[in-house]
Amino acid sequence: MVINLLVLFGLASAPPQVSHPKVPQFDFSVKEYGAGPPLIFIPGLACGGGVWDPTVEALKGRYHCYVLTLPGFGGVKPIDNRPLLRSLRNEVISYIEFHHLEKPIIIGHSLGGFLAWWIAEKDSKNLGGIVAVDGVPYLPAISLPTMTVKMMMPYKQQIYNSLAKPNNQKFVSSEEESLGAMITHKRDISFVEACSGPPDQTTTAECMTEMMMTDLRPRVSRIQCPAFLMMSGKEYKGNSSAMEASYLEQVKGVKKLTFKDFQDSLHFIMLDQPKEFMAALTGFLSNVEVSSKGK
Repeated sequence: MVINLLVLFGLASAPPQVSHPKVPQFDFSVKEYGAGPPLIFIPGLACGGGVWDPTVEALKGRYHCYVLTLPGFGGVKPIDNRPLLRSLRNEVISYIEFHHLEKPIIIGHSLGGFLAWWIAEKDSKNLGGIVAVDGVPYLPAISLPTMTVKMMMPYKQQIYNSLAKPNNQKFVSSEEESLGAMITHKRDISFVEACSGPPDQTTTAECMTEMMMTDLRPRVSRIQCPAFLMMSGKEYKGNSSAMEASYLEQVKGVKKLTFKDFQDSLHFIMLDQPKEFMAALTGFLSNVEVSSKGK
């Protein structure tokens, strides 16, 4: 009776409220493989995370591999967050923090390499290193090193419209043609198409436009972790020295830089020269591990 009265008048002490930390929602999908030091794989524009399958298969015996697929690609739902790439950069940093990943190494191809530079210039203290597979801090400056965002700005809408406006069939055909110029062997083109599926057209346009309008070159000097820039040299044969100089100019402020020109590869280096790619990648990963243990 006394207890009932206390409850009635609100005098009884309520059980303590247990607060649970809110689990953040990430807009990219993640698949995990293996165990060991963490590696984060980010695919390129319009690609699903499956493009990294051969690489992950070779590394999952020694490393814990986190394979991302970005929204709008590889069957992952598109998102409305704008600016899109800046939002995804921040999400990857939050993912590393939330899951307490200790000094992960980010391995990104093309657009994924661009994101790796962007994440590292903002948060390199929490990274073990980055590998940019034919991904640079500012894409328009590859062929014209003096190019700036101000010079590109008049073309911004044109870049967006060229990807967002064509009808779906024309867009898909354009994507297929692009892969043919970026991958040497037809079997590998089929592999990328199979594991990626048709990309979201608006997302593709948004990502490309934002990348063209974001110049990371002035910021890469902030990067403190080791960085490996891989260049695809096959399309530049006969002009390889000039192109190597162009790539290196973009990252001249990076203090712990490794660079390699894969002269028999088009854009998808990990598919065009898999043995050479894996040898270079595992060598870099081993050097980073040795260096970190020596601290």
